[in-house]
Amino acid sequence: MKKLIRKIFFIFILVSFFRLLAVSTCVSQHGFECGFIDSSGSFSSSIFDNQFTGLTKPIRTDLSGDTSSPSSAVFPVIIVFVQFLGDNDDWQWPAGQPPLYLDSIIAETKSYNSDWWDAYDENTEQFSDYWLEVSRGKFHVTGKAFSVVLDKNANGYASDHEINIEIWRKLHEEIVDWRPYDRWRDTLINGQMKFYYEQDGYVDMIYKVHKNNDGPLG
Repeated sequence: MKKLIRKIFFIFILVSFFRLLAVSTCVSQHGFECGFIDSSGSFSSSIFDNQFTGLTKPIRTDLSGDTSSPSSAVFPVIIVFVQFLGDNDDWQWPAGQPPLYLDSIIAETKSYNSDWWDAYDENTEQFSDYWLEVSRGKFHVTGKAFSVVLDKNANGYASDHEINIEIWRKLHEEIVDWRPYDRWRDTLINGQMKFYYEQDGYVDMIYKVHKNNDGPLG
């Protein structure tokens, strides 16, 4: 059952990921494209290849470039749950309210438990728990989840860009200091992407999760 729940959760995250923000004023490293790439420039499926790196994000947080990163290093993620004005009610995500599980998605602080399989709570920190386990203790993901209720219904928006601008404005009302969400800088060196635990002025990653498929992208 535990594996099934994780598989369902991962599928949910993957589906949500493809609706990430794409606004020029709020892009995270390369327009929110994300993936893994090997030294030849082709997508790879082997995490054990020595040349295996992140495409636009690191695959581990214990390294900064070719040296060790600080013990406090994490990969920060903002998760934003979005609903249109007047969206249908749902028992897990009430109309006009945040999802009931808003505060049970991701850990806000890093765990220093050396038992990586038990470092994060699988019930209240699922996102962090998943990535640390699949990386076997190498990739610490922390962050915070937010809820946004848009000002208009789904038919009131002409483009996803318009929606993203409003989401960005509403996030600005809640996030006073963006620096905790900017930890990594990517640099292409001799044809290979390197990631350094340094700020570059860009939010590292935002996951945008829509309540339904209505609107310009529906």
